Amino acid sequence: MDELVPETQLSVGGAVDKSTQESVDRVPESPPFNTQADEEETEGNEVEEDSLTEFDVEAQLEPQTSGLMQEEQSPKVSEITYDDESHAAGSSKPHKRKSTKSISDDVVIDIDFEDAGTLGVSSMNETDIEIEEFPEEDNDILLCAAKNVQDNVGEEPEGPTEDEMLIESNNPAFVLETLALDAELEEAEDAMRKEFDNFKKFKAGEKIFPDVRRSEYNTIAFDLNAAYQPGVPLEPHPLRFVPKWDHKFVPMPCCEQNVHLFKVRSTDAVSNNDTDGPNEPDNNLVETKIVRSWMWHRISKALSGQILCSQDIFSATKQYTRVTSEFNALNYCIDQIMTDGERTHFFSKVIPYMTRLVLGLPEIVTCPLPILRKNVNHNISLSQRQVACLLANAFFSTFPKRFQFEAELPSINFKDLFADNHGEDERRLIMKAQKIRCLIHYFTRVAADSPQGVITYTRKNLRHCNMPDWKKIDKGLTKFVPLIRGTIEDDGAGLLKVDFANKFIGGGVLGRGAVQEEILFVIYPELMLTRLFTEKLNYSESVIITGCERFCKYSGYSLNFKFDGDYQDTTQYDSKGRRCTQIAAIDALYISRPLFQFHPKHITREVNKAFVGFSSPNNSSIAVATGKWGCGAFNGDPQLKAVIQLLAASHAGRDIAFFTFGDIDCYKDVTSIYDCIKDLKIKDVWNLLDQYHSLCCSTSKRTRTLKEFCKQYTDGQSETKEASSTLKASTSNLKTVPITRFYSSDKSRLDDSTVADITKGINKINSKHKPPTNLQLTTTAGKRPREEENASSINVTLTNEEIEQVLQDEENLKVSADSNGESKPASTPDNSDNAEVSPKSPKRLKQLPDFYPS
Repeated sequence: MDELVPETQLSVGGAVDKSTQESVDRVPESPPFNTQADEEETEGNEVEEDSLTEFDVEAQLEPQTSGLMQEEQSPKVSEITYDDESHAAGSSKPHKRKSTKSISDDVVIDIDFEDAGTLGVSSMNETDIEIEEFPEEDNDILLCAAKNVQDNVGEEPEGPTEDEMLIESNNPAFVLETLALDAELEEAEDAMRKEFDNFKKFKAGEKIFPDVRRSEYNTIAFDLNAAYQPGVPLEPHPLRFVPKWDHKFVPMPCCEQNVHLFKVRSTDAVSNNDTDGPNEPDNNLVETKIVRSWMWHRISKALSGQILCSQDIFSATKQYTRVTSEFNALNYCIDQIMTDGERTHFFSKVIPYMTRLVLGLPEIVTCPLPILRKNVNHNISLSQRQVACLLANAFFSTFPKRFQFEAELPSINFKDLFADNHGEDERRLIMKAQKIRCLIHYFTRVAADSPQGVITYTRKNLRHCNMPDWKKIDKGLTKFVPLIRGTIEDDGAGLLKVDFANKFIGGGVLGRGAVQEEILFVIYPELMLTRLFTEKLNYSESVIITGCERFCKYSGYSLNFKFDGDYQDTTQYDSKGRRCTQIAAIDALYISRPLFQFHPKHITREVNKAFVGFSSPNNSSIAVATGKWGCGAFNGDPQLKAVIQLLAASHAGRDIAFFTFGDIDCYKDVTSIYDCIKDLKIKDVWNLLDQYHSLCCSTSKRTRTLKEFCKQYTDGQSETKEASSTLKASTSNLKTVPITRFYSSDKSRLDDSTVADITKGINKINSKHKPPTNLQLTTTAGKRPREEENASSINVTLTNEEIEQVLQDEENLKVSADSNGESKPASTPDNSDNAEVSPKSPKRLKQLPDFYPS
């Protein structure tokens, strides 16, 4: 009998050596939105696609190991031993764990599936893993971060932990429809609703950016002719599957290069050793050989069997991927949340349809899907059936590792959502089960009636040179309508909905998160596919999803989230078969120190990020449905975020509907701020924010809120208009706020006699520097520049009588000095007509009387 020992996973023809990883760093930046720079690669960067030879395998094995290459013959396995490299809780260093499990025929548990296409057999060691997790560039990052902390301006920090994301878990579920308001707020809400109803929305049949047309900037995975009508089934393009095992594309599980290598050894000798005596020599040698296993074959075999319960899903999944924990959340969802009828229908109808979708991947999705890398503008358009096929593969966790960029991409396989990796308490387990229930409902709907629409996934990048100069934009502000009741997903139909995203799009949707973004992703499950090919967002990027359909209702928030039944989406289609639904995913800064967010550098980052999400090349004026973006676990200030989004939407030409989700205080604050600034230009509001940071946020504690500052500015403008009716109040004075507005000055500190004495003394000093008019003065031609400047700056305000009096006083001083035996001052005028007088002499100034009263 043979024993199968998984050594590692090898991507045959897909391995990228170290030099290739360093050279292929990033795709060059592309022009804004719908253009892209040409991508050129040298021959040295091309990935070799040669088959693995017998020599290559043996060269990577240990010296005592020998064997032959052969195709897998499905050997019967009684026991499997493997080395699992996992991480201890709270530790970043891996540790080895030796495990032995009894399994059935041809079952592999815990294959090192996460290292596809990047490492060879010999390179899988503890040192390499540490280098991969702690690259050398981290030193520069840490030094840069330390410098920024010293300057009180931090770089973009990491996001909140999952525990911080659940900080609002004890809050009751939002019951906005029954929220009690007083008469004044009720009247204001009704007025805002009327203005909100007049906002411009998407209309059926119109063109929506981005367009669906095949080009180098657009990937279209189906045939779409000019006579296409929404609802007609779409054929894949091209007709046959095109494998692409390359770092630029998503590695599909059905590619021939998706191969694992295993050690296969005979267990007969090991069994015989058990009967030998302790002193008998071991003459049996363990025979070892290398087996190459095509993973798509294992996936097909695992999913071809009957799946009748949640444990069968777990058993099938662990045959081709590493599973570190039981599927407790999936078990709870199926056994505790679903009814008997739903459970029976799921395993009898839905699961067989899903397995057909998985195994039909080469016929349904034939087009290679590019990875949406940083600084690249690109669109991917898929039919809803193709999206369902890819999500079914994610449900059964069939996707291999995405080469060396896996750390820059969010996870896509659902095994992390199904498992209980962190020992969650019951509330977290139930919350994860409720998210799984939403996804199961999606597959139930798709199995009953497969949708025929189109979905476009867009990555938008704005170059730094094209960033707006906000302090110079001379545009007025658009409409801003705050609402107490309602939600973005329910009331924002026909508007551009904002996803309060994580830089890893989807956030904790496959983990323990259940806040705004995660809820959007489970009630619009087709958003989940963005995690397959979207790299981590940069500071000037956003993701736009057009045409997705909503399938679920929900209630609650965070740990109180709950699936609340089916939702029938009645949104109309555009001219390309996409529903008139568009969602903009923009990630906010995580605020570690509250005052940092008011720094102009961070405000610039946030307003640029919002502008990338709101702007459109066709100058669309569809209104935006948003809210307290980045104000939950990311610690943002709702007043500041409202103003930032207003600036970005105004420059993009869109109105804003701001949902406060039942927060009455926030509603009052943002309403007051908008009333104060609605008549200003964008540049004026920008200068106002700059002043607010300088005057109110320069210390460790804010002196006033943004609402109070805006109110004070408005009151000051009103006083100016009343005091000077002939002068029109100008907001250009925002650059320098008069100090007297904040600090009173006392002008009566000196009495009148003291002021008169000081004035008289100053006049005397000025007179000493101005010689009499009847004397010949020295010219300034021979003076040094400094003396000439001082001479030209003398201010003489004395009359002729006062000058004669001063000269008489000088004569008296000279006589007094001669009588005391003192030498004559060098600058004293002589009686000669040709005498020269210096207008400024240090010795002469010494002889001046004190002008302060004695």
